[in-house]
Amino acid sequence: MITAIFILIALAALHFVYESILAPSLRLSLRFKLFVLRDEVRQLKIDCASSLSDGHFDFLQDSINNLISNLNRFDMATFVGMEFESKKDPSFLKSAEERSRMLDDCNIPRAREIRKQSLRIISAAFFINSGVLFLLIFAPIITAILGYAEVKRRIKIFAVISDQDLKRIPPAESAAASPT
Repeated sequence: MITAIFILIALAALHFVYESILAPSLRLSLRFKLFVLRDEVRQLKIDCASSLSDGHFDFLQDSINNLISNLNRFDMATFVGMEFESKKDPSFLKSAEERSRMLDDCNIPRAREIRKQSLRIISAAFFINSGVLFLLIFAPIITAILGYAEVKRRIKIFAVISDQDLKRIPPAESAAASPT
């Protein structure tokens, strides 16, 4: 019994260190990378004004701005909330899929590379915010149920969800308490 108590105290201490020190600093690092990407999108618009359409530019910049402002919300709870919301309202998912498809259809290689980098960053944020241990336990189960390709597709859509649509999903308790 005493061993179990010591194990729980150690786990609580590790959780405290992760949630209050490691995760915020990792999110801050990701946020800085997103600022760099947003600056690259703006520079790309200046360099390729004639070939980069305003729609592609607006969606790409908007998705990166949304990632910057809501970085702490991209976690397992919001992902599941998005799934429930898309079941209740099919137009919710359809609009995000259209935005994602438009960004994927851009014919400028640098814009597609910026999109890929933003997806890598949001995937890292997803792992950081959900807690690595939690994902190590449940990621194989979710991947087996949905399939790897479907999980990648959903994260791709999750990354470009508009700020208004994201506000329709109630925040998880831990994300609401997080300052970053």
